[in-house]
Amino acid sequence: MNSSNTNYEFYRVLDKAGVDDYVKLFRAVYGYDKKLSYLYLRWLYEGNPCGRAVGFDAFFDGELIAHYVLVPRTYQLNEVKLSALLSVNTATHLAHQRKGLFIKLANLAYESAANAGFEFVLGVANQNSIHGFTTKLGFANLGQVRLAICKDFELAHNNVISMAITEDWLRWRISNPSVVYSKRDLVCGRAQIFAKRKGVNFLLGNFSSELLKKIDKDLLSQKLPFTPYLRPYFPVERKISLNLPARLQSSPWHVIAKPLSTKIDIYTLSTIQIRGLDMDTF
Repeated sequence: MNSSNTNYEFYRVLDKAGVDDYVKLFRAVYGYDKKLSYLYLRWLYEGNPCGRAVGFDAFFDGELIAHYVLVPRTYQLNEVKLSALLSVNTATHLAHQRKGLFIKLANLAYESAANAGFEFVLGVANQNSIHGFTTKLGFANLGQVRLAICKDFELAHNNVISMAITEDWLRWRISNPSVVYSKRDLVCGRAQIFAKRKGVNFLLGNFSSELLKKIDKDLLSQKLPFTPYLRPYFPVERKISLNLPARLQSSPWHVIAKPLSTKIDIYTLSTIQIRGLDMDTF
């Protein structure tokens, strides 16, 4: 797609720009961030078994100056599969900020996604971005991801929305080149996946041992002995008593959602369950 507005041209992500262009833009806007490397962005934008990245870019005089991208996800509600998108990256060059480009790119992306059959957009927004999503783009704030201290529990699966975990998706997910994952085997045929961030171990999910055995062993080669850890979870369950105080969390992690189809509404989306592996933070 190509259209112009006040000397800007808009293209779908990866149509005109390549991963090298996105790395260059991110470094111009945010400085060096080892996570936003060529390998990471190529993994995120092009390797996802649920589909290539969705979104739009803005160009000015042939140069990429703004970018907004989402990645496809498959969720499930009982036995029904739902095609959705996770909002991940956005950047606008300093010389082109305050011109409404982010809103323009986001609306183009949501319109295109709805036409392609995606049913909702989910995001985990920080304190700086949540205002724009809720006041200008029609997202609802569903609450905050919290951290439990050394506490594990199984997600409910009936009458709630949760990630549809497949072998292909899980293999891709833990091949993220910016993170080293480890596992801990449990009894009763279960195993846990962990990631370390800023010296802290985060429990990202509890999975079938049989499923993890099918994953490339090199991706989960490190075995984690028992050690204190934190577990991201949403929605908040009042029965959990070992919560990390909200004031100690490094980010508020607001869960935001926007329906793209009349088949789903905010009330239904409010049942969504999130664990660490569902977030792009880890």
